[in-house]
Amino acid sequence: MSIKPSVRIVLPAYNEQLCLAQSVRRMLDFCDSRLTGYNWHILIAENGSTDSTPRLADRIAENNPWVEVLHLPNPGRGAALKKACATCETDYLLYSDVDLSADLNAIPELLHALDSGADLAIGNRLHARAKVTRRVHREILSRGYNLILQTVLGVKKFKDAQCGLKAWRIEKTLSIIHRVEDDRWFFDTELLVLAEEAGLSIREIPVNWVEDPVTSVKIPNTIAAKIRGIIRLRSNGFSRDHSPSDLS
Repeated sequence: MSIKPSVRIVLPAYNEQLCLAQSVRRMLDFCDSRLTGYNWHILIAENGSTDSTPRLADRIAENNPWVEVLHLPNPGRGAALKKACATCETDYLLYSDVDLSADLNAIPELLHALDSGADLAIGNRLHARAKVTRRVHREILSRGYNLILQTVLGVKKFKDAQCGLKAWRIEKTLSIIHRVEDDRWFFDTELLVLAEEAGLSIREIPVNWVEDPVTSVKIPNTIAAKIRGIIRLRSNGFSRDHSPSDLS
């Protein structure tokens, strides 16, 4: 009998008291029915919440053996994912935005991509086969941001840096994750840029997406942070003019 791959499914949670319980239940039901080929557990990575999210997360975990909780003192999706990786003893880590805007049906495809040799598998909302429902200005911002990454940093292996549904092999990515400086929203982009420069294989999976109208993301602040992140990476030598050997 073959050994099932193990996967930690991380739900970063900051002030998510309104949707956390429902999202965890949806994820549990999905995993129970669709991830029978994996040993899985869910980790709620609560980070710096000021509402009742910490207490709610603890109650959920107390009542379900497949759910764990990680509490961090400060907000930051990137910091939460770094800690989740550092304490991870599974083969794979998969994370989803806690609002579950990405269609969960993409999860088996992401994990199968890792099974077949990919180092990272990421959702792509910009793929021709993806069906996306979100406000026009968010769509324009997303496409513009990814175009900037291709133009300024010269990325070639991925087209949608910020989709909130990604999975990766722990043993292949842990050393790169330790190098990621950003602790908040730029974490995804920086991880992918570093992975591409290191020659890791990145596979994109079309994902259907329905935007959550209630979000804690402050768009102007997030845009400014991403611009600073791109400038930092560019100043550190990450561009189309550099190969991995140039950066060693």
